[in-house]
Amino acid sequence: MSTALQKANILYELERFDETIELLNKASADSQTDVEIFVLMAWCYYRSQRASIGFIVASHALSLEPESIRALIIHSACASFIGKYKLATKSLDTVMALEPDNDFAHYHRAFQFVKRGKHHEALESINIAISIEPNSPVYLAFQSQIQLILGQNSEARKSALSALKLNPEAAYGHLQLGRLQRGEGNFKGSVDSLIEALRSNPNNRAARNELLETYRCNFPPYGWAKKMEFSLGQLPYWKRALFWISPILIVGIGILIYSLSLFNGLMFIGQVVLGVAISYGALFILIFALNHFSFVFLDGMVAFNSKASFALPQEQRLLSKISVAMLLSGTALAIAGALLHSVSLVALSAAILVCCFVIAYLYSLALH
Repeated sequence: MSTALQKANILYELERFDETIELLNKASADSQTDVEIFVLMAWCYYRSQRASIGFIVASHALSLEPESIRALIIHSACASFIGKYKLATKSLDTVMALEPDNDFAHYHRAFQFVKRGKHHEALESINIAISIEPNSPVYLAFQSQIQLILGQNSEARKSALSALKLNPEAAYGHLQLGRLQRGEGNFKGSVDSLIEALRSNPNNRAARNELLETYRCNFPPYGWAKKMEFSLGQLPYWKRALFWISPILIVGIGILIYSLSLFNGLMFIGQVVLGVAISYGALFILIFALNHFSFVFLDGMVAFNSKASFALPQEQRLLSKISVAMLLSGTALAIAGALLHSVSLVALSAAILVCCFVIAYLYSLALH
């Protein structure tokens, strides 16, 4: 292995992907047929959420060596990430034909099944990987993740603890334990486990995201909205569509009944029906807002917490603080305007709040 490739591997392990790519580009100019250079480069693109470029690089690696196991696996991983599942399956099938006992290939097959929502098949694949290599904390942690998705909580805990027994510093073991504890309502335990995961690997993006999610879920309305979203996800499409349309239907029916009641002298009944219908619509809007606009405000609370703010990248920290300041100032001005009967203050508060919710919407899009 060349000195440049050795240095690139060290940078890769440190998750400094852009630096690794820059170094590998220079190395490839001197050695254009070294498959390992392009394989590592493809992994860098894949790990840094640029799988479409990684797929091109992995395809080039395969053109140099069609039966390279490492090239086939990263080619499959990138193909799956960008939705080319047939190509992803074909590459892994080639690996299985060449090396039936390749545990890493079975692990990636499990990963791809999870991405496609085939969790039972994913559990079968990760079980095979563990039967081949029983001492991998990463495999055991991933098995725990799949078991948790399937509702096998006790098995998920055993798998996570087994991963940590093999390696107490395993970031993925602490990460999975944190997820389990959050699901059990153990907020403090979840935070402690996820901070431990970040202590093991400060660059672990998944651990940072899970830590933020734990802080968010400690805010009850957000937790309720997430539970509702999960419950809706289990329903058939037509039921989900009916749920999203229901506020328009109910408010429309309420207005219709109210109008009819006016003609028939049943004012009280009309007012009650209209009140219930509008309340349902308002509740629906509140849930929608919590689900889609709450991230930036909840993250702002984290940003202002000196013990937790490190979980947010610097640019997110600043934006979320600005949003919280705008939300508080806009609300305060609206209340002051109402008390003082000042149209100008109310108008100013409305302008601030509109800007605030635009930022919140953009922030939620960036997170997804």
